[in-house]
Amino acid sequence: MTVQVTALALGLIGTTTAVLAEQKVELKDPCPIQIENWRGKAFYEILFMNRLADGSGVGFYYNSIGKDLEASNDVMDARFRALDADTLKKEYGSDGILFNGPRRLVTNGITGMAWDGCKERVVATIPYRVFGIFETPDLSKAVAGNLPSYQVLVSKRSNTFSFNAGETVYELITPEGAVYTMFSLSLKIDPDNTIENLPTLGERLNLPNGWNFRARQLEQDMTLTSAADSEPPNTIVLDELEGNYQYNHAASKPANVLSDGANAKSVRFDDLHGTRYIEMMLAGRSPETGEVVAAVYNSMFSARGIPASKDTSPQELLEGLDFEKLKEEFGVLGVSLNGPKFWTPDWSEFTVGVERNFNGIPASWIAQLNMGGDGSAGVEEATPPYQPITIARTSSIGWKKGTTVVLLDDPDGNTWIMKGFQLGLQPKHTYDDFIANGAAMYKELPEGWKVRVVTLEQDLIETPEGGVATIMPDEHFNVFDKTGPGMSNYKP
Repeated sequence: MTVQVTALALGLIGTTTAVLAEQKVELKDPCPIQIENWRGKAFYEILFMNRLADGSGVGFYYNSIGKDLEASNDVMDARFRALDADTLKKEYGSDGILFNGPRRLVTNGITGMAWDGCKERVVATIPYRVFGIFETPDLSKAVAGNLPSYQVLVSKRSNTFSFNAGETVYELITPEGAVYTMFSLSLKIDPDNTIENLPTLGERLNLPNGWNFRARQLEQDMTLTSAADSEPPNTIVLDELEGNYQYNHAASKPANVLSDGANAKSVRFDDLHGTRYIEMMLAGRSPETGEVVAAVYNSMFSARGIPASKDTSPQELLEGLDFEKLKEEFGVLGVSLNGPKFWTPDWSEFTVGVERNFNGIPASWIAQLNMGGDGSAGVEEATPPYQPITIARTSSIGWKKGTTVVLLDDPDGNTWIMKGFQLGLQPKHTYDDFIANGAAMYKELPEGWKVRVVTLEQDLIETPEGGVATIMPDEHFNVFDKTGPGMSNYKP
């Protein structure tokens, strides 16, 4: 089997890097596994990582789950904690070692897949099998143990967790109503965080605003199933003690995406010029006005940050987007993709809201777009070229003095600046083509419109007055922002 995505460790997280997305990683000789009556039992995990040129990391992870251990949990925990990363790096030729555990399983059973014919690697008397491949965008941070808590993360693996009727399950509930059910706990940070102490876990967690924790007793058997190639992908959340929770679709409420900007906070981002990004738009009917609006999510402003490659929207993940499934998942009238695009401003200060995941691409709420109509048209169909639309957006963006920009002048005396250059899934032109050729790139420019390419003689700062920006697409789906009074510090 050849895969281009990660399989996720039972206790850790996986994220996709631009470099690894270009490689094919083989998981050979699949070996089905079935594990029963393992609730509360110990398991351990070691990730043998190699560093890639951009600082990201990739490696196989080895997991002991389902294997009998020769001594008590306390003895095996001590042996695992005593492992030395430098020794293992030398022995197995790795650039970094990640220790995940000691852990305890919270599910009753697991069916799934191991690899490499279920061959064992024994380390400090603990037998491990290959369970998959782990990717991280920053190997140094991962090795240092900096795992994010209370963030929705992609987990690509193939297995089913089973919980028996009568068991108590422990769940995190996001502000949007998504439910995540714990399937394993960790003793790494708190050795007393045992399965016997889970009834007090809610008192010990420091939950972010809007999050909730609950315990409930199952009236019937429950299963949580994930597949490595599912679209949208399976997701997980970690608590601050590295307890691992899987998304539970059956227990979750439909996402209310039109409230994703309710608690948005202002965040500044620098060195953005040239970043490849997408915007996803989820269209629904405003409960206040009845008009069709779209929540807008931008991949540049996720908690993951901007990678060294400046690509926040890897091509293979975009090609896997299933708009009908996303429409069903988020309970909206329509889903539309804007991009991928090339960001022209040098810096941005956006009010960033809830982060959503689109086939492995995290993107944060940044604005609400006024669509009009009855929702029967898609987002792109509702915004024809050279027709201004308004968008609710409290933000500032800026181009530095000396930056070369593309401008459109309309017959009414307005000047528009290109903010997002359309790359598309199959690029026909480059941004440099537009800089070099200007008006020659346009065949459908309305009468009276003009194209200019200028180098700014002073910083241009755009801050929409009243939190409403006026924007416009051109015939190439490039996005322009209006400049001048009410929008920017001057009209270039």
